[in-house]
Amino acid sequence: MDDFFRTTDNGLPSYPANRRFLSAFFGDGLRRLGLKVRDEYACSDGGGIPVGAIMRSLELEPSVSGWAAAGIADLTSALAREYPLRIGPKTLVIGWGLPPSLLRYIDEQGAGVMDVEVDPMRFAPHLHLCIRTNDEGIRRELAKCHVSKDVFSNAATTIRAYFARRGNDTLVHPSLVVGLFAGQTEIDLALVHDGQLIKPSSAAAQIASWASEVDVLLVKQHPYASNNDDLAALLSTLPNALPIDHNIYGMFCARNLRFVGALSSGAVKEAQCFGIQGRTAIVPDRSNPTRLPSTCSPWFTVTAEIGSGEYLRKLVRTPGFLDMLNLRSRPTPSSFAAGTLDTIFGARWGLDAGAAGLPSTFIMQLGTTYAFEESAQTLNWLGPGWHEAESWGVWSNGPVSRILVPLAPEQSFGDGALRLTLRGRFYVDASIVSIDIDGQTCLPSMEAFDDLANLHVDIDASLLKRRRLSIITINIADAKRPSDVHGRADRRELGFGLVSMTLSVVTE
Repeated sequence: MDDFFRTTDNGLPSYPANRRFLSAFFGDGLRRLGLKVRDEYACSDGGGIPVGAIMRSLELEPSVSGWAAAGIADLTSALAREYPLRIGPKTLVIGWGLPPSLLRYIDEQGAGVMDVEVDPMRFAPHLHLCIRTNDEGIRRELAKCHVSKDVFSNAATTIRAYFARRGNDTLVHPSLVVGLFAGQTEIDLALVHDGQLIKPSSAAAQIASWASEVDVLLVKQHPYASNNDDLAALLSTLPNALPIDHNIYGMFCARNLRFVGALSSGAVKEAQCFGIQGRTAIVPDRSNPTRLPSTCSPWFTVTAEIGSGEYLRKLVRTPGFLDMLNLRSRPTPSSFAAGTLDTIFGARWGLDAGAAGLPSTFIMQLGTTYAFEESAQTLNWLGPGWHEAESWGVWSNGPVSRILVPLAPEQSFGDGALRLTLRGRFYVDASIVSIDIDGQTCLPSMEAFDDLANLHVDIDASLLKRRRLSIITINIADAKRPSDVHGRADRRELGFGLVSMTLSVVTE
Protein backbone atom coordinates (compact mmCIF):
# COMPACT_ATOMS: atom_id res chain seq x y z
CA MET A 1 0.00 0.00 0.00
CA ASP A 2 3.00 2.34 0.20
CA ASP A 3 2.43 3.39 -3.40
CA PHE A 4 -1.18 4.29 -2.68
CA PHE A 5 -0.58 6.25 0.49
CA ARG A 6 2.41 7.99 1.96
CA THR A 7 3.11 10.99 4.14
CA THR A 8 5.11 13.85 2.64
CA ASP A 9 8.10 15.43 4.36
CA ASN A 10 5.82 18.04 5.95
CA GLY A 11 3.49 15.39 7.36
CA LEU A 12 0.62 15.80 4.88
CA PRO A 13 -1.11 12.75 3.36
CA SER A 14 -0.38 11.95 -0.28
CA TYR A 15 -1.91 9.44 -2.69
CA PRO A 16 0.36 9.51 -5.77
CA ALA A 17 -0.90 6.21 -7.22
CA ASN A 18 -4.52 7.42 -7.19
CA ARG A 19 -3.52 10.60 -9.01
CA ARG A 20 -1.67 8.57 -11.64
CA PHE A 21 -4.67 6.28 -11.99
CA LEU A 22 -6.98 9.20 -12.76
CA SER A 23 -4.52 10.61 -15.28
CA ALA A 24 -4.26 7.30 -17.11
CA PHE A 25 -7.83 6.06 -16.76
CA PHE A 26 -9.68 9.25 -17.72
CA GLY A 27 -6.92 11.41 -19.22
CA ASP A 28 -5.93 8.98 -21.96
CA GLY A 29 -9.53 8.54 -23.06
CA LEU A 30 -10.20 12.28 -23.06
CA ARG A 31 -7.07 12.92 -25.11
CA ARG A 32 -8.24 10.37 -27.66
CA LEU A 33 -11.43 12.41 -27.96
CA GLY A 34 -9.34 15.44 -28.90
CA LEU A 35 -9.61 17.29 -25.59
CA LYS A 36 -6.82 19.21 -23.90
CA VAL A 37 -5.92 17.60 -20.58
CA ARG A 38 -3.55 18.89 -17.90
CA ASP A 39 -2.49 17.33 -14.62
CA GLU A 40 -2.37 19.41 -11.45
CA TYR A 41 -0.90 17.95 -8.28
CA ALA A 42 1.36 18.71 -5.33
CA CYS A 43 5.00 19.73 -5.59
CA SER A 44 5.88 16.86 -3.25
CA ASP A 45 4.69 14.46 -5.95
CA GLY A 46 6.52 16.29 -8.74
CA GLY A 47 3.69 18.66 -9.68
CA GLY A 48 3.27 22.38 -9.30
CA ILE A 49 0.82 22.96 -6.44
CA PRO A 50 2.74 24.37 -3.42
CA VAL A 51 0.70 22.67 -0.73
CA GLY A 52 3.02 23.87 2.05
CA ALA A 53 2.67 27.50 0.99
CA ILE A 54 -1.11 27.15 0.73
CA MET A 55 -1.23 25.69 4.25
CA ARG A 56 0.78 28.63 5.57
CA SER A 57 -1.53 31.03 3.79
CA LEU A 58 -4.46 29.33 5.51
CA GLU A 59 -2.59 29.68 8.81
CA LEU A 60 -2.71 25.91 9.29
CA GLU A 61 0.20 23.79 10.44
CA PRO A 62 1.67 21.44 7.81
CA SER A 63 0.53 18.23 9.52
CA VAL A 64 -2.28 15.72 9.45
CA SER A 65 -4.35 17.91 11.79
CA GLY A 66 -3.77 20.87 9.46
CA TRP A 67 -4.78 18.73 6.48
CA ALA A 68 -8.04 17.82 8.25
CA ALA A 69 -8.81 21.48 8.98
CA ALA A 70 -8.04 22.44 5.37
CA GLY A 71 -10.87 20.15 4.27
CA ILE A 72 -13.47 22.70 5.33
CA ALA A 73 -11.43 25.92 4.92
CA ASP A 74 -12.15 28.69 2.42
CA LEU A 75 -9.46 28.18 -0.25
CA THR A 76 -10.28 31.16 -2.46
CA SER A 77 -7.72 33.67 -1.15
CA ALA A 78 -4.98 31.11 -0.54
CA LEU A 79 -5.19 29.63 -4.05
CA ALA A 80 -5.42 33.06 -5.67
CA ARG A 81 -2.26 34.11 -3.83
CA GLU A 82 -0.16 30.93 -4.04
CA TYR A 83 -1.31 28.99 -7.12
CA PRO A 84 -4.29 30.05 -9.26
CA LEU A 85 -5.74 26.87 -10.79
CA ARG A 86 -7.03 28.65 -13.92
CA ILE A 87 -10.38 26.88 -14.06
CA GLY A 88 -13.74 28.18 -15.22
CA PRO A 89 -17.03 27.28 -16.97
CA LYS A 90 -15.22 25.39 -19.76
CA THR A 91 -13.20 23.24 -17.36
CA LEU A 92 -14.00 19.77 -16.08
CA VAL A 93 -12.00 18.81 -12.98
CA ILE A 94 -11.61 15.10 -12.26
CA GLY A 95 -10.22 14.41 -8.79
CA TRP A 96 -9.78 11.54 -6.34
CA GLY A 97 -11.56 11.84 -2.99
CA LEU A 98 -11.77 15.63 -3.09
CA PRO A 99 -12.36 17.39 0.27
CA PRO A 100 -15.41 19.64 0.69
CA SER A 101 -13.25 22.80 0.55
CA LEU A 102 -11.93 21.95 -2.91
CA LEU A 103 -15.35 20.87 -4.19
CA ARG A 104 -16.76 24.23 -3.08
CA TYR A 105 -13.88 26.16 -4.66
CA ILE A 106 -14.27 24.38 -8.02
CA ASP A 107 -18.01 24.96 -7.99
CA GLU A 108 -17.58 28.66 -7.17
CA GLN A 109 -15.30 29.06 -10.19
CA GLY A 110 -18.10 27.76 -12.41
CA ALA A 111 -16.15 24.62 -13.38
CA GLY A 112 -17.57 21.12 -13.57
CA VAL A 113 -16.22 18.41 -11.28
CA MET A 114 -16.18 14.64 -11.07
CA ASP A 115 -15.13 13.35 -7.64
CA VAL A 116 -14.00 9.73 -8.02
CA GLU A 117 -13.27 6.88 -5.57
CA VAL A 118 -13.45 3.10 -5.35
CA ASP A 119 -17.01 2.27 -4.34
CA PRO A 120 -17.21 1.08 -0.69
CA MET A 121 -19.37 -1.91 -1.73
CA ARG A 122 -16.48 -4.28 -2.43
CA PHE A 123 -17.96 -7.77 -2.13
CA ALA A 124 -19.50 -8.03 -5.62
CA PRO A 125 -17.67 -10.12 -8.26
CA HIS A 126 -15.80 -6.98 -9.40
CA LEU A 127 -14.79 -3.59 -8.04
CA HIS A 128 -16.78 -0.49 -8.98
CA LEU A 129 -16.10 3.22 -8.92
CA CYS A 130 -18.35 5.81 -7.30
CA ILE A 131 -18.60 9.32 -8.73
CA ARG A 132 -20.36 12.52 -7.73
CA THR A 133 -20.61 15.72 -9.73
CA ASN A 134 -21.91 19.30 -9.74
CA ASP A 135 -22.78 19.23 -13.45
CA GLU A 136 -26.43 18.47 -14.24
CA GLY A 137 -25.68 16.90 -17.63
CA ILE A 138 -23.02 14.59 -16.19
CA ARG A 139 -25.37 13.77 -13.34
CA ARG A 140 -28.02 12.57 -15.78
CA GLU A 141 -25.50 10.37 -17.60
CA LEU A 142 -24.20 8.89 -14.35
CA ALA A 143 -27.77 8.12 -13.28
CA LYS A 144 -28.27 6.15 -16.52
CA CYS A 145 -25.28 3.88 -15.87
CA HIS A 146 -25.74 3.64 -12.07
CA VAL A 147 -25.26 0.01 -11.01
CA SER A 148 -28.46 -1.64 -9.79
CA LYS A 149 -28.77 -2.60 -6.12
CA ASP A 150 -29.64 -6.09 -7.35
CA VAL A 151 -25.95 -6.63 -8.20
CA PHE A 152 -25.05 -6.32 -4.52
CA SER A 153 -28.14 -8.12 -3.21
CA ASN A 154 -27.31 -11.08 -5.45
CA ALA A 155 -23.66 -10.99 -4.37
CA ALA A 156 -24.71 -11.01 -0.69
CA THR A 157 -26.91 -14.05 -1.32
CA THR A 158 -24.00 -15.83 -3.00
CA ILE A 159 -21.70 -15.09 -0.06
CA ARG A 160 -24.31 -16.32 2.44
CA ALA A 161 -24.53 -19.62 0.56
CA TYR A 162 -20.73 -19.82 0.37
CA PHE A 163 -20.24 -19.52 4.12
CA ALA A 164 -23.24 -21.76 4.87
CA ARG A 165 -21.22 -24.66 3.43
CA ARG A 166 -17.96 -23.79 5.17
CA GLY A 167 -18.65 -23.31 8.84
CA ASN A 168 -20.97 -22.22 11.59
CA ASP A 169 -23.79 -19.69 11.10
CA THR A 170 -23.23 -17.88 14.39
CA LEU A 171 -20.43 -15.89 16.01
CA VAL A 172 -18.80 -17.18 19.22
CA HIS A 173 -21.88 -19.12 20.34
CA PRO A 174 -25.56 -19.30 19.23
CA SER A 175 -26.79 -18.21 22.67
CA LEU A 176 -24.92 -14.89 22.49
CA VAL A 177 -26.04 -11.55 21.06
CA VAL A 178 -23.10 -10.11 19.16
CA GLY A 179 -22.17 -6.69 17.77
CA LEU A 180 -19.32 -5.87 15.40
CA PHE A 181 -17.19 -2.72 15.31
CA ALA A 182 -15.27 -2.18 12.07
CA GLY A 183 -11.96 -0.36 12.43
CA GLN A 184 -10.51 1.98 9.82
CA THR A 185 -7.11 3.28 8.75
CA GLU A 186 -5.68 6.06 10.89
CA ILE A 187 -5.76 8.75 8.17
CA ASP A 188 -8.87 8.83 6.04
CA LEU A 189 -11.01 11.67 4.73
CA ALA A 190 -13.98 9.62 5.94
CA LEU A 191 -12.77 10.25 9.51
CA VAL A 192 -12.63 14.06 9.29
CA HIS A 193 -15.52 15.67 11.19
CA ASP A 194 -15.75 19.44 11.72
CA GLY A 195 -12.21 19.77 10.41
CA GLN A 196 -10.78 17.31 12.93
CA LEU A 197 -9.44 13.80 12.42
CA ILE A 198 -11.54 11.53 14.63
CA LYS A 199 -10.11 8.52 16.48
CA PRO A 200 -12.06 5.68 18.13
CA SER A 201 -11.36 7.21 21.56
CA SER A 202 -13.14 10.38 20.40
CA ALA A 203 -16.34 8.33 20.15
CA ALA A 204 -15.70 6.25 23.28
CA ALA A 205 -19.09 6.96 24.86
CA GLN A 206 -20.98 5.96 21.73
CA ILE A 207 -18.99 2.75 21.24
CA ALA A 208 -19.41 1.86 24.94
CA SER A 209 -23.16 2.32 24.56
CA TRP A 210 -23.15 -0.08 21.61
CA ALA A 211 -21.13 -2.60 23.61
CA SER A 212 -23.65 -2.45 26.48
CA GLU A 213 -26.40 -3.74 24.16
CA VAL A 214 -24.71 -7.05 23.37
CA ASP A 215 -22.99 -9.94 25.13
CA VAL A 216 -19.79 -9.34 23.18
CA LEU A 217 -18.62 -6.56 20.88
CA LEU A 218 -16.28 -8.05 18.30
CA VAL A 219 -13.75 -5.65 16.80
CA LYS A 220 -12.37 -6.17 13.30
CA GLN A 221 -9.24 -4.11 12.78
CA HIS A 222 -8.68 -2.66 9.31
CA PRO A 223 -6.16 -4.82 7.41
CA TYR A 224 -4.21 -1.75 6.23
CA ALA A 225 -4.12 0.09 9.57
CA SER A 226 -0.49 0.40 10.68
CA ASN A 227 -1.21 1.71 14.18
CA ASN A 228 -4.13 0.43 16.25
CA ASP A 229 -2.92 1.79 19.61
CA ASP A 230 -5.90 4.11 20.05
CA LEU A 231 -8.36 1.34 19.23
CA ALA A 232 -6.55 -1.07 21.57
CA ALA A 233 -6.63 1.47 24.39
CA LEU A 234 -10.37 1.91 23.92
CA LEU A 235 -10.96 -1.85 23.88
CA SER A 236 -9.14 -2.20 27.20
CA THR A 237 -11.91 -0.11 28.81
CA LEU A 238 -14.72 -2.35 27.49
CA PRO A 239 -14.85 -5.69 29.34
CA ASN A 240 -16.94 -7.40 26.65
CA ALA A 241 -14.99 -6.10 23.64
CA LEU A 242 -12.79 -8.55 21.75
CA PRO A 243 -10.55 -8.20 18.66
CA ILE A 244 -11.40 -10.78 16.02
CA ASP A 245 -9.87 -11.71 12.68
CA HIS A 246 -12.58 -13.68 10.89
CA ASN A 247 -13.48 -12.82 7.30
CA ILE A 248 -15.75 -9.80 7.63
CA TYR A 249 -18.23 -11.07 5.03
CA GLY A 250 -18.48 -14.35 6.89
CA MET A 251 -19.35 -12.35 10.02
CA PHE A 252 -22.04 -10.47 8.09
CA CYS A 253 -23.71 -13.87 7.54
CA ALA A 254 -23.97 -14.72 11.26
CA ARG A 255 -27.57 -14.93 12.42
CA ASN A 256 -26.75 -13.68 15.94
CA LEU A 257 -25.07 -10.47 14.70
CA ARG A 258 -27.28 -7.57 15.82
CA PHE A 259 -25.43 -4.63 14.23
CA VAL A 260 -22.25 -3.44 12.54
CA GLY A 261 -20.93 -0.15 13.88
CA ALA A 262 -18.01 2.07 12.89
CA LEU A 263 -16.86 5.64 13.00
CA SER A 264 -17.91 5.98 9.34
CA SER A 265 -16.65 2.86 7.54
CA GLY A 266 -18.03 1.63 4.22
CA ALA A 267 -18.44 -1.72 5.98
CA VAL A 268 -21.60 -0.29 7.54
CA LYS A 269 -23.14 0.18 4.10
CA GLU A 270 -22.01 -3.28 3.05
CA ALA A 271 -23.55 -4.88 6.14
CA GLN A 272 -26.95 -3.44 5.28
CA CYS A 273 -26.95 -5.48 2.05
CA PHE A 274 -26.81 -8.57 4.28
CA GLY A 275 -29.80 -7.38 6.31
CA ILE A 276 -27.66 -6.25 9.25
CA GLN A 277 -28.32 -2.93 10.98
CA GLY A 278 -25.56 -0.39 10.30
CA ARG A 279 -24.49 2.35 12.72
CA THR A 280 -22.02 5.21 12.39
CA ALA A 281 -20.65 7.36 15.19
CA ILE A 282 -19.90 10.45 13.08
CA VAL A 283 -20.99 12.21 9.89
CA PRO A 284 -17.75 13.01 8.05
CA ASP A 285 -17.43 16.44 6.48
CA ARG A 286 -17.26 14.85 3.03
CA SER A 287 -20.78 13.46 3.56
CA ASN A 288 -22.27 16.50 5.29
CA PRO A 289 -24.53 18.44 2.86
CA THR A 290 -23.85 21.68 4.73
CA ARG A 291 -20.13 21.35 3.89
CA LEU A 292 -20.67 20.59 0.18
CA PRO A 293 -21.74 22.82 -2.69
CA SER A 294 -25.52 22.84 -3.11
CA THR A 295 -25.04 21.51 -6.66
CA CYS A 296 -23.22 18.37 -5.49
CA SER A 297 -24.97 15.15 -6.49
CA PRO A 298 -25.15 11.94 -4.45
CA TRP A 299 -22.59 9.22 -5.22
CA PHE A 300 -23.32 7.10 -8.29
CA THR A 301 -21.92 3.56 -8.46
CA VAL A 302 -20.53 2.78 -11.93
CA THR A 303 -18.51 0.08 -13.64
CA ALA A 304 -15.09 0.43 -15.28
CA GLU A 305 -16.87 1.22 -18.55
CA ILE A 306 -17.11 4.81 -17.35
CA GLY A 307 -13.51 5.26 -18.52
CA SER A 308 -14.11 3.99 -22.07
CA GLY A 309 -14.41 6.37 -24.98
CA GLU A 310 -18.06 5.46 -25.40
CA TYR A 311 -18.98 6.68 -21.91
CA LEU A 312 -16.57 9.60 -21.80
CA ARG A 313 -18.18 10.92 -24.97
CA LYS A 314 -21.55 10.94 -23.21
CA LEU A 315 -20.19 12.53 -20.03
CA VAL A 316 -18.47 15.48 -21.67
CA ARG A 317 -21.27 16.18 -24.16
CA THR A 318 -23.29 18.09 -21.60
CA PRO A 319 -24.69 21.65 -21.96
CA GLY A 320 -21.68 23.14 -20.20
CA PHE A 321 -19.14 21.61 -22.59
CA LEU A 322 -20.91 21.28 -25.97
CA ASP A 323 -19.34 24.44 -27.40
CA MET A 324 -15.84 22.98 -26.87
CA LEU A 325 -16.40 19.70 -28.68
CA ASN A 326 -17.00 18.24 -32.10
CA LEU A 327 -17.17 14.51 -31.43
CA ARG A 328 -19.82 13.23 -33.79
CA SER A 329 -17.42 11.93 -36.42
CA ARG A 330 -15.01 10.20 -34.07
CA PRO A 331 -15.05 6.38 -33.71
CA THR A 332 -16.42 4.81 -30.52
CA PRO A 333 -13.80 2.74 -28.66
CA SER A 334 -14.89 -0.61 -27.20
CA SER A 335 -16.09 -0.74 -23.60
CA PHE A 336 -13.85 -1.99 -20.79
CA ALA A 337 -14.23 -5.50 -19.39
CA ALA A 338 -15.99 -6.01 -16.05
CA GLY A 339 -12.76 -6.99 -14.30
CA THR A 340 -10.79 -3.94 -15.44
CA LEU A 341 -10.68 -2.26 -12.02
CA ASP A 342 -9.59 -5.49 -10.34
CA THR A 343 -6.58 -5.55 -12.67
CA ILE A 344 -5.81 -1.84 -12.26
CA PHE A 345 -5.81 -1.89 -8.47
CA GLY A 346 -4.09 -5.25 -8.26
CA ALA A 347 -6.35 -6.19 -5.39
CA ARG A 348 -9.43 -8.32 -4.91
CA TRP A 349 -11.60 -6.82 -2.22
CA GLY A 350 -14.60 -8.86 -1.28
CA LEU A 351 -14.85 -12.61 -0.95
CA ASP A 352 -11.56 -14.46 -0.75
CA ALA A 353 -11.91 -17.88 -2.34
CA GLY A 354 -9.83 -19.32 0.48
CA ALA A 355 -11.82 -17.71 3.31
CA ALA A 356 -12.67 -20.10 6.11
CA GLY A 357 -16.13 -20.29 7.61
CA LEU A 358 -17.06 -19.23 11.13
CA PRO A 359 -15.84 -21.66 13.83
CA SER A 360 -18.29 -23.46 16.09
CA THR A 361 -17.87 -23.38 19.87
CA PHE A 362 -19.33 -25.18 22.86
CA ILE A 363 -20.25 -24.38 26.47
CA MET A 364 -17.62 -24.78 29.20
CA GLN A 365 -18.67 -27.21 31.94
CA LEU A 366 -17.57 -26.94 35.57
CA GLY A 367 -14.94 -29.45 36.64
CA THR A 368 -13.94 -30.50 33.13
CA THR A 369 -10.34 -30.12 31.96
CA TYR A 370 -10.00 -28.91 28.38
CA ALA A 371 -6.81 -29.52 26.39
CA PHE A 372 -5.52 -27.21 23.62
CA GLU A 373 -3.46 -29.53 21.43
CA GLU A 374 -3.75 -29.35 17.63
CA SER A 375 -7.14 -30.34 16.22
CA ALA A 376 -8.84 -29.91 19.61
CA GLN A 377 -12.29 -28.29 19.44
CA THR A 378 -11.23 -25.96 22.26
CA LEU A 379 -8.99 -24.10 19.79
CA ASN A 380 -12.14 -22.27 18.69
CA TRP A 381 -12.11 -20.62 22.13
CA LEU A 382 -8.80 -18.93 21.36
CA GLY A 383 -9.04 -15.26 20.43
CA PRO A 384 -6.17 -13.07 19.18
CA GLY A 385 -2.65 -13.64 20.48
CA TRP A 386 -1.91 -17.32 19.80
CA HIS A 387 0.31 -19.23 17.39
CA GLU A 388 -0.75 -22.39 15.57
CA ALA A 389 -1.41 -25.25 17.99
CA GLU A 390 1.09 -28.09 18.33
CA SER A 391 0.77 -31.70 19.52
CA TRP A 392 1.10 -30.68 23.20
CA GLY A 393 -0.71 -27.30 23.24
CA VAL A 394 -0.38 -23.75 21.91
CA TRP A 395 2.13 -20.91 22.43
CA SER A 396 1.06 -17.35 23.09
CA ASN A 397 1.94 -14.76 20.46
CA GLY A 398 2.88 -11.31 21.77
CA PRO A 399 2.19 -9.61 25.11
CA VAL A 400 -1.59 -10.18 25.15
CA SER A 401 -3.46 -13.44 24.50
CA ARG A 402 -7.21 -13.93 24.86
CA ILE A 403 -9.55 -16.86 25.44
CA LEU A 404 -13.33 -16.72 24.88
CA VAL A 405 -15.30 -19.07 27.12
CA PRO A 406 -19.06 -19.48 26.40
CA LEU A 407 -21.01 -20.12 29.61
CA ALA A 408 -24.46 -21.58 30.19
CA PRO A 409 -26.51 -19.01 32.16
CA GLU A 410 -28.48 -21.78 33.85
CA GLN A 411 -25.31 -23.58 35.01
CA SER A 412 -25.06 -23.80 38.80
CA PHE A 413 -21.98 -21.88 39.87
CA GLY A 414 -23.00 -21.78 43.51
CA ASP A 415 -22.45 -18.78 45.77
CA GLY A 416 -18.84 -19.32 46.73
CA ALA A 417 -15.64 -19.11 44.78
CA LEU A 418 -14.61 -20.63 41.46
CA ARG A 419 -11.06 -21.41 40.48
CA LEU A 420 -9.71 -21.01 36.97
CA THR A 421 -6.62 -23.13 36.43
CA LEU A 422 -4.37 -22.67 33.40
CA ARG A 423 -1.75 -25.37 32.98
CA GLY A 424 1.20 -24.59 30.74
CA ARG A 425 4.88 -23.78 30.40
CA PHE A 426 6.92 -20.59 30.13
CA TYR A 427 9.48 -19.94 27.43
CA VAL A 428 12.89 -18.96 28.90
CA ASP A 429 12.36 -15.83 31.08
CA ALA A 430 8.73 -15.16 30.18
CA SER A 431 6.22 -14.56 32.95
CA ILE A 432 2.54 -13.73 33.36
CA VAL A 433 2.01 -10.23 34.70
CA SER A 434 -1.72 -10.61 35.28
CA ILE A 435 -4.84 -12.37 34.09
CA ASP A 436 -7.90 -10.23 33.37
CA ILE A 437 -11.30 -11.90 33.60
CA ASP A 438 -14.10 -9.85 32.05
CA GLY A 439 -12.16 -6.65 32.67
CA GLN A 440 -11.15 -7.41 36.27
CA THR A 441 -7.41 -7.76 36.83
CA CYS A 442 -6.30 -10.76 38.89
CA LEU A 443 -2.85 -11.80 40.12
CA PRO A 444 -2.57 -15.59 39.74
CA SER A 445 -0.90 -17.91 42.18
CA MET A 446 1.49 -20.43 40.65
CA GLU A 447 2.13 -24.08 41.40
CA ALA A 448 5.25 -25.29 39.58
CA PHE A 449 6.32 -28.87 38.84
CA ASP A 450 8.77 -30.27 36.27
CA ASP A 451 8.61 -28.04 33.17
CA LEU A 452 4.94 -27.18 33.68
CA ALA A 453 3.08 -24.84 36.00
CA ASN A 454 -0.49 -24.46 37.18
CA LEU A 455 -1.73 -20.87 37.37
CA HIS A 456 -4.72 -20.43 39.69
CA VAL A 457 -7.15 -17.49 39.71
CA ASP A 458 -10.06 -17.43 42.17
CA ILE A 459 -13.28 -15.83 40.93
CA ASP A 460 -16.45 -14.76 42.73
CA ALA A 461 -19.07 -17.14 41.34
CA SER A 462 -21.75 -14.44 41.43
CA LEU A 463 -19.89 -12.52 38.71
CA LEU A 464 -20.31 -15.36 36.22
CA LYS A 465 -23.98 -15.96 36.97
CA ARG A 466 -24.88 -12.86 34.98
CA ARG A 467 -22.68 -13.70 32.00
CA ARG A 468 -23.00 -15.94 28.97
CA LEU A 469 -19.42 -15.32 27.86
CA SER A 470 -16.23 -14.87 29.84
CA ILE A 471 -13.24 -13.19 28.19
CA ILE A 472 -9.91 -14.21 29.71
CA THR A 473 -6.96 -11.96 28.88
CA ILE A 474 -3.45 -13.20 29.69
CA ASN A 475 -0.84 -10.44 29.96
CA ILE A 476 2.65 -11.80 29.31
CA ALA A 477 6.06 -10.21 29.83
CA ASP A 478 9.48 -10.99 28.34
CA ALA A 479 8.36 -13.17 25.44
CA LYS A 480 11.29 -14.11 23.21
CA ARG A 481 12.07 -15.55 19.79
CA PRO A 482 13.92 -18.89 19.57
CA SER A 483 16.03 -17.31 16.82
CA ASP A 484 17.32 -14.74 19.34
CA VAL A 485 17.82 -17.21 22.20
CA HIS A 486 19.22 -20.26 20.43
CA GLY A 487 20.02 -18.98 16.96
CA ARG A 488 17.30 -21.12 15.39
CA ALA A 489 15.31 -20.15 12.31
CA ASP A 490 12.14 -19.95 14.43
CA ARG A 491 11.23 -16.26 14.72
CA ARG A 492 7.93 -16.71 16.56
CA GLU A 493 7.53 -14.69 19.75
CA LEU A 494 6.91 -17.25 22.53
CA GLY A 495 5.78 -16.53 26.08
CA PHE A 496 3.28 -18.90 27.70
CA GLY A 497 2.47 -22.35 26.30
CA LEU A 498 -1.14 -23.25 27.17
CA VAL A 499 -1.70 -26.99 27.72
CA SER A 500 -5.11 -27.12 29.39
CA MET A 501 -7.73 -25.10 31.28
CA THR A 502 -10.18 -26.01 34.07
CA LEU A 503 -12.96 -24.08 35.83
CA SER A 504 -13.91 -25.70 39.13
CA VAL A 505 -15.65 -24.98 42.42
CA VAL A 506 -13.32 -24.14 45.30
CA THR A 507 -13.99 -26.73 47.98
CA GLU A 508 -11.36 -25.98 50.67
